[in-house]
Amino acid sequence: MIVRVDGASCPFCAFGLEKRLGHLEGVANVRIEMKAGKAIVTLREGATVSEQALRQAVEEAGFTPREISFPPSG
Repeated sequence: MIVRVDGASCPFCAFGLEKRLGHLEGVANVRIEMKAGKAIVTLREGATVSEQALRQAVEEAGFTPREISFPPSG
C-alpha cells in the first residue's frame, strides 16, 4: 500500500516514519521515498492493516497523512 505523507523531508524524518509504520502488526517492510512524499508499506502474506492504524502511525511519527491507496496485488 502507498501512504502519501507531508513533512518527511530529511533522512532522520524518514527513519522515524519507517520505524513507526514498521511496528504495526502485519507489516513486513516499509520504504520511504522522501522526494515523492510517500511510504510504501508491504504486508506479510495474509495480514491486513486498517487505514485508521496507518493514519495514526503517521501522525504519531509527527507527520500529516494524506492519501492512502491499496493497489491491487498481482
